[in-house]
Amino acid sequence: MNQDLITVERFADPATAGLAQSRLEAADIPSFLSDEVTMGLAWHWNMALGGIQLQVPPEHADEARLLLEDPGDPAAGDAESDPEPGAREQLARRSVRAGVMGWYLPPLVPYSLYLGIKSLKMPGELPGRLRTQLWLIIVVDFVLIRILGWITEEIGRH
Repeated sequence: MNQDLITVERFADPATAGLAQSRLEAADIPSFLSDEVTMGLAWHWNMALGGIQLQVPPEHADEARLLLEDPGDPAAGDAESDPEPGAREQLARRSVRAGVMGWYLPPLVPYSLYLGIKSLKMPGELPGRLRTQLWLIIVVDFVLIRILGWITEEIGRH
């Protein structure tokens, strides 16, 4: 598209952005996802870049906003009270990945622990293997935090 585009919505993850874009495409509204690849590869830049931007031509902006504001099927339930399907599993997977990377980048260890505990508090079940991986990462994170604390204490003594 060679013309200026207007951002009608911002999203934190590529999946949600893709669903919104599909909704616009179904209504024959041309759209573009800005920073989609960047957010998929470097999700930790989400806040700095303002998320994934769903952009449309100016003449379709109002129609796109109305379409995206429409909650859809009222029988689907309240979106704010019900967690997104698969959100717990996605959070648990992110915790496991951050925990593994914590061996190389120690600042990720507390983040991994936070995500792991948060995913355990969410309703629903995790697949068996993922549940085992998550518990293992949580235990390893606790051990790593203790080791890092001990190293910090030893450095402070010398």
